[in-house]
Amino acid sequence: MFVSPAEHKIYGSVTVNAKWQIVIPADARERLGIKPWDQLLVTSKWDIVLWLIKADNLEEFVTKIEQDSPGFFENCRQDIHKLKAHVPSQK
Repeated sequence: MFVSPAEHKIYGSVTVNAKWQIVIPADARERLGIKPWDQLLVTSKWDIVLWLIKADNLEEFVTKIEQDSPGFFENCRQDIHKLKAHVPSQK
């Protein structure tokens, strides 16, 4: 299932533990249908963005980004301030 730009959602923040692991928030797992042993592709952009994409949805993801890129990136810009509220300050 692909979440369209109109449904762009921030699920919160995660912390990398000492074993370099993260826990995907439960509501994100449920919404995106992520089950144990699903394959997730890890990709980055501009050395600052890290995306996890369900391997089964890669082709659909690429197609949707190509079709919706202006709306997708506009929603990203609008959500930056929301994201900052979820990231604990580092001291």
